[in-house]
Amino acid sequence: MNMGPKTKDCIISIMLNTTILAFPFFISLVYMEPIQEKTLTLAVAMFLMSVAIGSTEKILFYLFFILAFFLVATYGAIPNSKVVTTVWRYQTLLAFFGIIALSFDKYDIHVRKGQPLNNF
Repeated sequence: MNMGPKTKDCIISIMLNTTILAFPFFISLVYMEPIQEKTLTLAVAMFLMSVAIGSTEKILFYLFFILAFFLVATYGAIPNSKVVTTVWRYQTLLAFFGIIALSFDKYDIHVRKGQPLNNF
């Protein structure tokens, strides 16, 4: 499969942005513990904030900014002992929609508009 530089830039950019979501899993591997819901909530909030800040559409900026603030606000209400036992959590649903929006936005930036990954 021969990808052009625009497609490679798009894929690398998406992967770099989604590494924020991998932090709870790395933490759980290092400490050999299950993922706490608080950790997952903060990771998804940081990811949605990065999607909002990098977004080219105003509606996506405001939507993901508000969702990130919601996650940060609910962080204090989650008990410290609560761990993630299933994938079907509202945090993972928000992360899934964030990845979809990020993919469309990065496609628009890199493939349609032709902006290189490192534009400096």
